[in-house]
Amino acid sequence: GATMRAPVAAPALGVAGSVLEAASRDADVVIVDLPRWYCLLPTAEGEGAQAIEVLSRSTQVAVVASADVRSALAARRLLRTTALQRLPVGVVVRGPSPGGLTAEDVAAALGIPLLAYVGVDRSLDRLLEEGLAPASGRRSPLQQAARALLALLADRSAEVRGVG
Repeated sequence: GATMRAPVAAPALGVAGSVLEAASRDADVVIVDLPRWYCLLPTAEGEGAQAIEVLSRSTQVAVVASADVRSALAARRLLRTTALQRLPVGVVVRGPSPGGLTAEDVAAALGIPLLAYVGVDRSLDRLLEEGLAPASGRRSPLQQAARALLALLADRSAEVRGVG
């Protein structure tokens, strides 16, 4: 049967910013996973005000897209939103590509830097079913992409703080 879902409500304007400020005092890197619709959320302050509150505090924004034309077009629409204007945006591309697009092709089509490529992790479904952490193996494509992305984010964070 159909699954009933509770309506999703964004926190009041100001709440997310306060949480991010508190988190950034205790961590070098703070990662926030925003759904795409959050950038289009209409508020009294204007479309995307909730997302702007979060994203304006970002040293790097990563848009995740699969390596296919449909996903690249969806990412391009997202990049045109007010919330992402004048921000340091890059793309994380998930593979494989059914049509042969490379991660570099997707980044070039979007006109933003490629931050990481996440290849197929054949053990991911099994690990999740067994309740184990994904990317637990050093050679896992997800582990490799996460390490590369975290290194980049740590470097950006150090630059912003004037460290290193």
